[in-house]
Amino acid sequence: MKKMMVALAIATAAFSPVSFAAEQLQSAEVSVISYTTTSSYVVTYQGKRYISGVYENTWMNNHMANPETKVSAFVYDKNKKCNATLAEVTNVTTLADMKKAIQDGKGTLYNSEWKKLELTEDFFPKEMTKNFYLDTGKDGVVLVFQPGDLAPYSEGVTYVVVSSSVVK
Repeated sequence: MKKMMVALAIATAAFSPVSFAAEQLQSAEVSVISYTTTSSYVVTYQGKRYISGVYENTWMNNHMANPETKVSAFVYDKNKKCNATLAEVTNVTTLADMKKAIQDGKGTLYNSEWKKLELTEDFFPKEMTKNFYLDTGKDGVVLVFQPGDLAPYSEGVTYVVVSSSVVK
């Protein structure tokens, strides 16, 4: 019963903007595993047509060397009453478009601490991200890539900020 309650708490934390730690009790032969999760949600843009935001969830247990982080983003179209597609907000819709935008200075690659990175062929994703958001503070569309997709895993979640000059 306690294991089910902990699993439910962890699953709930993945969708709730809260932070907590819980212990999962084990038999005497197995060590205790502590789970910690932190979630945050930020609205990054709100205009007449779109509202946009980012949800970040970080979790760790005492057997992990480093925490795991996943970032989800959205752009909601108020007129259509559904999430907007990347093609509806920018001309940068393919990996080739993204690479060209970075090379032309219309896009910039950042790590999870917002330090600029160089784009390399060693860490180039196989498919374009579906996670993106509008951000007035960054003046454009932000493409979100999970750890290891666009840069070494140690860089964390990576972002490509596409300047407003290529935003529709």
